[in-house]
Amino acid sequence: MDQTQHNPRLNSSEFSQLWTSYMQDSMTICTTKYFMQIVDDADIRPVIQQALTLV
Repeated sequence: MDQTQHNPRLNSSEFSQLWTSYMQDSMTICTTKYFMQIVDDADIRPVIQQALTLV
């Protein structure tokens, strides 16, 4: 059985998309954690907590 290894490299467009997604996710986590620290409304706190579990 012929086992050919295929290791394609990412092109610049694919790499850019991955990097952009990573940066957006990182920013979302940071801002959501900040919102959790400053929220005063008891009705909103569970919504923010749920959002934090989704990211």
